[in-house]
Amino acid sequence: MLNLFLQNPEGKGYPFPYVLARIRGRRSRRKERPTMPEAATVAETAETRLEQGDAPLAAARAERNWLWSQLEPDMRNAFAPLVFYHELKPLALAIRRREVRQWDQVAAIMEGSLLVTPLLLLVADDRIGTKEALERIGRFMQRILPGFGHLEDVYLTGGIGAVEGRILNVTLGLIAAHSLQPGLQTFFIRLIDMLNLLTLFRHQRWRSETVPSFVPGGRISTKRLNSWQGGRGAAERDACVAALTGSGALPESPSELEEEFMRGMTRFCRRLSRDPDGIGLLVEYLWSLYLEARYWRLSVKQGGVVRTIPGEELMA
Repeated sequence: MLNLFLQNPEGKGYPFPYVLARIRGRRSRRKERPTMPEAATVAETAETRLEQGDAPLAAARAERNWLWSQLEPDMRNAFAPLVFYHELKPLALAIRRREVRQWDQVAAIMEGSLLVTPLLLLVADDRIGTKEALERIGRFMQRILPGFGHLEDVYLTGGIGAVEGRILNVTLGLIAAHSLQPGLQTFFIRLIDMLNLLTLFRHQRWRSETVPSFVPGGRISTKRLNSWQGGRGAAERDACVAALTGSGALPESPSELEEEFMRGMTRFCRRLSRDPDGIGLLVEYLWSLYLEARYWRLSVKQGGVVRTIPGEELMA
Protein backbone atom coordinates (compact mmCIF):
# COMPACT_ATOMS: atom_id res chain seq x y z
CA MET A 1 0.00 0.00 0.00
CA LEU A 2 2.95 2.36 0.46
CA ASN A 3 3.15 2.69 -3.32
CA LEU A 4 0.06 4.94 -3.02
CA PHE A 5 2.28 7.54 -1.33
CA LEU A 6 4.75 7.48 -4.24
CA GLN A 7 4.58 9.06 -7.68
CA ASN A 8 4.42 6.88 -10.75
CA PRO A 9 7.16 7.78 -13.24
CA GLU A 10 6.45 8.11 -16.92
CA GLY A 11 7.15 5.09 -19.07
CA LYS A 12 6.80 1.38 -18.49
CA GLY A 13 10.28 0.75 -17.16
CA TYR A 14 12.70 -1.94 -18.30
CA PRO A 15 13.15 -5.68 -17.74
CA PHE A 16 14.74 -6.41 -14.38
CA PRO A 17 17.93 -8.06 -15.75
CA TYR A 18 18.60 -4.90 -17.79
CA VAL A 19 18.09 -2.72 -14.70
CA LEU A 20 20.48 -4.90 -12.70
CA ALA A 21 23.14 -4.52 -15.37
CA ARG A 22 22.72 -0.73 -15.28
CA ILE A 23 22.99 -0.71 -11.49
CA ARG A 24 26.19 -2.76 -11.57
CA GLY A 25 27.70 -0.24 -13.97
CA ARG A 26 26.68 2.77 -11.90
CA ARG A 27 27.74 1.02 -8.70
CA SER A 28 31.19 0.38 -10.16
CA ARG A 29 31.60 4.02 -11.18
CA ARG A 30 30.51 5.24 -7.74
CA LYS A 31 33.03 2.93 -6.10
CA GLU A 32 35.77 4.85 -7.89
CA ARG A 33 34.56 8.21 -6.44
CA PRO A 34 32.94 7.39 -3.09
CA THR A 35 32.74 10.95 -1.68
CA MET A 36 29.58 11.82 -3.63
CA PRO A 37 30.97 14.78 -5.65
CA GLU A 38 27.57 15.42 -7.19
CA ALA A 39 26.38 16.50 -3.74
CA ALA A 40 28.71 19.48 -3.97
CA THR A 41 27.24 20.30 -7.37
CA VAL A 42 23.74 20.20 -5.95
CA ALA A 43 24.77 22.57 -3.15
CA GLU A 44 26.48 24.94 -5.56
CA THR A 45 23.60 25.20 -8.01
CA ALA A 46 20.99 25.53 -5.27
CA GLU A 47 23.08 28.29 -3.62
CA THR A 48 21.32 29.52 -0.48
CA ARG A 49 18.22 27.43 -1.13
CA LEU A 50 19.89 24.28 0.18
CA GLU A 51 22.27 24.00 3.11
CA GLN A 52 25.45 22.12 2.23
CA GLY A 53 24.68 19.47 4.84
CA ASP A 54 21.37 18.73 3.11
CA ALA A 55 22.87 18.44 -0.37
CA PRO A 56 23.82 14.74 -0.05
CA LEU A 57 20.18 13.86 0.53
CA ALA A 58 19.29 15.53 -2.75
CA ALA A 59 22.11 13.74 -4.55
CA ALA A 60 21.07 10.36 -3.14
CA ARG A 61 17.46 11.10 -4.07
CA ALA A 62 18.43 11.88 -7.68
CA GLU A 63 20.01 8.44 -7.97
CA ARG A 64 17.04 6.82 -6.23
CA ASN A 65 14.66 8.59 -8.63
CA TRP A 66 16.62 7.25 -11.57
CA LEU A 67 16.30 3.72 -10.21
CA TRP A 68 12.57 4.17 -9.58
CA SER A 69 12.06 5.31 -13.18
CA GLN A 70 13.84 2.22 -14.54
CA LEU A 71 11.68 -0.37 -12.78
CA GLU A 72 8.62 -1.98 -14.33
CA PRO A 73 5.33 -1.55 -12.41
CA ASP A 74 5.48 -4.96 -10.70
CA MET A 75 8.99 -4.31 -9.43
CA ARG A 76 8.02 -0.80 -8.36
CA ASN A 77 5.27 -2.28 -6.23
CA ALA A 78 7.73 -4.75 -4.73
CA PHE A 79 10.26 -2.04 -3.86
CA ALA A 80 7.79 0.66 -2.79
CA PRO A 81 8.34 -0.03 0.95
CA LEU A 82 12.10 0.45 0.58
CA VAL A 83 11.80 3.60 -1.52
CA PHE A 84 9.21 5.10 0.83
CA TYR A 85 11.46 4.34 3.80
CA HIS A 86 14.31 6.24 2.15
CA GLU A 87 11.99 9.20 1.52
CA LEU A 88 11.29 9.55 5.26
CA LYS A 89 14.55 11.33 6.12
CA PRO A 90 14.05 14.18 3.61
CA LEU A 91 10.41 14.42 4.70
CA ALA A 92 11.41 14.76 8.36
CA LEU A 93 14.09 17.30 7.46
CA ALA A 94 11.60 19.39 5.48
CA ILE A 95 9.17 19.38 8.42
CA ARG A 96 11.98 20.59 10.68
CA ARG A 97 12.78 23.42 8.26
CA ARG A 98 9.11 24.44 7.99
CA GLU A 99 8.88 24.63 11.79
CA VAL A 100 11.44 27.48 11.72
CA ARG A 101 9.88 28.90 8.53
CA GLN A 102 12.85 28.29 6.25
CA TRP A 103 10.59 27.98 3.24
CA ASP A 104 13.31 28.18 0.60
CA GLN A 105 15.02 25.17 2.15
CA VAL A 106 11.74 23.29 2.46
CA ALA A 107 11.22 23.73 -1.27
CA ALA A 108 14.80 22.72 -2.05
CA ILE A 109 14.69 19.60 0.12
CA MET A 110 11.39 18.42 -1.36
CA GLU A 111 12.39 19.20 -4.94
CA GLY A 112 12.45 15.95 -6.89
CA SER A 113 10.70 14.03 -4.12
CA LEU A 114 8.97 10.81 -5.07
CA LEU A 115 6.20 11.47 -2.55
CA VAL A 116 2.78 12.20 -4.05
CA THR A 117 1.93 15.84 -4.76
CA PRO A 118 -0.85 16.26 -2.14
CA LEU A 119 1.59 15.29 0.62
CA LEU A 120 4.28 17.64 -0.71
CA LEU A 121 1.79 20.52 -0.84
CA LEU A 122 0.85 19.97 2.80
CA VAL A 123 4.49 20.06 3.85
CA ALA A 124 5.17 23.25 1.87
CA ASP A 125 1.96 25.16 2.74
CA ASP A 126 3.23 28.40 4.35
CA ARG A 127 -0.30 29.63 5.15
CA ILE A 128 -0.68 27.32 8.15
CA GLY A 129 1.39 26.59 11.24
CA THR A 130 3.28 23.41 11.99
CA LYS A 131 0.57 21.97 14.25
CA GLU A 132 -2.16 22.35 11.63
CA ALA A 133 0.14 21.07 8.89
CA LEU A 134 0.92 17.93 10.89
CA GLU A 135 -2.78 17.41 11.58
CA ARG A 136 -3.51 17.53 7.85
CA ILE A 137 -0.51 15.37 6.96
CA GLY A 138 -1.59 12.75 9.48
CA ARG A 139 -5.18 12.84 8.25
CA PHE A 140 -4.07 12.42 4.64
CA MET A 141 -1.81 9.47 5.41
CA GLN A 142 -4.41 7.91 7.70
CA ARG A 143 -6.81 7.58 4.77
CA ILE A 144 -4.51 5.02 3.20
CA LEU A 145 -2.83 3.39 6.17
CA PRO A 146 -3.76 3.34 9.86
CA GLY A 147 -1.54 4.70 12.58
CA PHE A 148 -0.54 8.06 11.10
CA GLY A 149 -3.32 10.10 12.68
CA HIS A 150 -3.00 12.70 15.43
CA LEU A 151 0.55 13.76 14.56
CA GLU A 152 -0.33 17.18 15.95
CA ASP A 153 -0.83 15.67 19.41
CA VAL A 154 2.54 13.93 19.18
CA TYR A 155 4.09 17.27 18.21
CA LEU A 156 2.54 19.13 21.15
CA THR A 157 3.77 16.60 23.68
CA GLY A 158 7.15 15.63 22.22
CA GLY A 159 8.13 18.07 19.48
CA ILE A 160 9.33 17.35 15.95
CA GLY A 161 11.64 14.57 17.12
CA ALA A 162 8.67 12.64 18.48
CA VAL A 163 6.80 13.16 15.19
CA GLU A 164 9.75 11.73 13.25
CA GLY A 165 9.80 8.74 15.57
CA ARG A 166 6.06 8.15 15.19
CA ILE A 167 6.19 8.25 11.38
CA LEU A 168 9.22 5.94 11.28
CA ASN A 169 7.81 3.47 13.80
CA VAL A 170 4.39 3.32 12.14
CA THR A 171 5.96 2.89 8.70
CA LEU A 172 8.27 0.07 9.78
CA GLY A 173 5.48 -1.64 11.70
CA LEU A 174 3.24 -1.57 8.63
CA ILE A 175 6.03 -2.83 6.39
CA ALA A 176 6.81 -5.69 8.77
CA ALA A 177 3.16 -6.76 8.77
CA HIS A 178 3.14 -7.38 5.01
CA SER A 179 4.69 -10.10 2.90
CA LEU A 180 7.75 -8.84 1.02
CA GLN A 181 10.43 -10.24 -1.25
CA PRO A 182 12.73 -12.37 0.96
CA GLY A 183 15.70 -10.01 0.63
CA LEU A 184 13.57 -7.00 1.55
CA GLN A 185 11.96 -8.89 4.43
CA THR A 186 15.29 -9.75 6.03
CA PHE A 187 16.56 -6.18 5.54
CA PHE A 188 13.59 -4.67 7.37
CA ILE A 189 13.61 -7.28 10.15
CA ARG A 190 17.26 -6.49 10.77
CA LEU A 191 16.60 -2.73 10.60
CA ILE A 192 13.77 -3.00 13.15
CA ASP A 193 15.97 -5.01 15.52
CA MET A 194 18.72 -2.41 15.20
CA LEU A 195 16.42 0.52 15.92
CA ASN A 196 14.74 -1.24 18.83
CA LEU A 197 18.04 -2.17 20.47
CA LEU A 198 19.31 1.36 19.96
CA THR A 199 16.15 2.72 21.61
CA LEU A 200 16.64 0.35 24.55
CA PHE A 201 20.34 1.24 24.83
CA ARG A 202 19.58 4.97 24.89
CA HIS A 203 16.94 4.60 27.58
CA GLN A 204 19.26 2.52 29.74
CA ARG A 205 22.33 4.73 29.27
CA TRP A 206 20.41 7.95 29.89
CA ARG A 207 18.26 6.43 32.65
CA SER A 208 15.18 7.79 30.96
CA GLU A 209 11.95 7.54 32.94
CA THR A 210 9.79 7.50 29.82
CA VAL A 211 8.50 4.21 28.46
CA PRO A 212 10.36 3.32 25.23
CA SER A 213 8.30 2.65 22.12
CA PHE A 214 9.45 -0.42 20.21
CA VAL A 215 8.54 -1.32 16.63
CA PRO A 216 6.84 -4.72 16.23
CA GLY A 217 7.97 -7.08 13.50
CA GLY A 218 11.62 -7.66 14.34
CA ARG A 219 13.23 -10.97 15.19
CA ILE A 220 13.46 -9.76 18.78
CA SER A 221 9.91 -9.50 20.08
CA THR A 222 8.70 -6.36 21.81
CA LYS A 223 7.91 -8.56 24.84
CA ARG A 224 11.57 -9.54 25.15
CA LEU A 225 12.71 -5.95 24.67
CA ASN A 226 10.38 -4.76 27.42
CA SER A 227 11.67 -7.50 29.72
CA TRP A 228 15.22 -6.14 29.31
CA GLN A 229 14.39 -2.72 30.68
CA GLY A 230 16.05 -1.75 33.93
CA GLY A 231 19.17 -3.73 33.08
CA ARG A 232 17.56 -7.16 33.18
CA GLY A 233 18.64 -9.75 30.62
CA ALA A 234 21.89 -7.92 29.84
CA ALA A 235 23.70 -11.01 28.57
CA GLU A 236 20.87 -11.92 26.19
CA ARG A 237 20.61 -8.30 25.02
CA ASP A 238 24.37 -8.08 24.41
CA ALA A 239 24.29 -11.33 22.40
CA CYS A 240 21.63 -9.83 20.13
CA VAL A 241 23.71 -6.68 19.71
CA ALA A 242 26.78 -8.75 18.83
CA ALA A 243 24.82 -10.72 16.23
CA LEU A 244 23.87 -7.47 14.47
CA THR A 245 27.22 -5.68 14.76
CA GLY A 246 29.57 -8.63 14.32
CA SER A 247 31.55 -7.32 17.29
CA GLY A 248 31.86 -8.87 20.73
CA ALA A 249 32.46 -5.59 22.57
CA LEU A 250 29.46 -3.45 23.55
CA PRO A 251 30.08 0.22 22.64
CA GLU A 252 30.18 2.80 25.41
CA SER A 253 27.72 5.30 23.92
CA PRO A 254 24.55 5.22 21.79
CA SER A 255 26.34 7.05 18.97
CA GLU A 256 29.09 4.41 18.91
CA LEU A 257 26.49 1.64 18.94
CA GLU A 258 24.71 3.29 16.01
CA GLU A 259 27.96 3.34 14.03
CA GLU A 260 28.52 -0.35 14.79
CA PHE A 261 24.99 -1.13 13.64
CA MET A 262 25.64 0.78 10.40
CA ARG A 263 28.77 -1.26 9.74
CA GLY A 264 26.92 -4.46 10.52
CA MET A 265 24.10 -3.54 8.14
CA THR A 266 26.62 -2.66 5.44
CA ARG A 267 28.21 -6.10 5.71
CA PHE A 268 24.76 -7.71 5.67
CA CYS A 269 23.71 -5.77 2.55
CA ARG A 270 26.99 -6.68 0.89
CA ARG A 271 26.23 -10.37 1.40
CA LEU A 272 22.63 -9.83 0.30
CA SER A 273 23.81 -8.21 -2.95
CA ARG A 274 25.31 -11.54 -4.03
CA ASP A 275 21.93 -13.31 -4.06
CA PRO A 276 21.16 -14.53 -7.59
CA ASP A 277 17.64 -13.02 -7.75
CA GLY A 278 19.09 -9.48 -7.86
CA ILE A 279 16.79 -8.15 -5.12
CA GLY A 280 19.69 -7.80 -2.72
CA LEU A 281 21.68 -5.74 -5.20
CA LEU A 282 19.00 -3.03 -5.21
CA VAL A 283 18.74 -3.13 -1.42
CA GLU A 284 22.51 -2.76 -1.08
CA TYR A 285 22.70 0.03 -3.66
CA LEU A 286 20.05 2.14 -1.95
CA TRP A 287 21.64 1.46 1.44
CA SER A 288 25.05 2.58 0.18
CA LEU A 289 23.52 5.81 -1.16
CA TYR A 290 21.87 6.45 2.20
CA LEU A 291 25.06 5.71 4.14
CA GLU A 292 27.17 7.89 1.86
CA ALA A 293 24.78 10.82 2.30
CA ARG A 294 24.70 10.24 6.04
CA TYR A 295 28.48 10.43 6.42
CA TRP A 296 28.64 13.48 4.17
CA ARG A 297 26.09 15.30 6.34
CA LEU A 298 27.95 14.36 9.51
CA SER A 299 31.24 15.62 8.10
CA VAL A 300 29.66 18.96 7.21
CA LYS A 301 28.18 19.27 10.70
CA GLN A 302 31.56 18.49 12.25
CA GLY A 303 33.43 21.31 10.57
CA GLY A 304 32.84 21.26 6.86
CA VAL A 305 35.54 18.76 5.94
CA VAL A 306 34.07 16.09 3.70
CA ARG A 307 35.23 12.71 4.87
CA THR A 308 36.34 10.25 2.22
CA ILE A 309 34.49 7.02 2.75
CA PRO A 310 36.51 3.95 1.75
CA GLY A 311 34.96 2.30 -1.27
CA GLU A 312 35.21 -1.12 0.32
CA GLU A 313 33.14 0.13 3.26
CA LEU A 314 30.21 0.93 0.99
CA MET A 315 30.43 -0.97 -2.23
CA ALA A 316 32.79 -3.93 -1.97
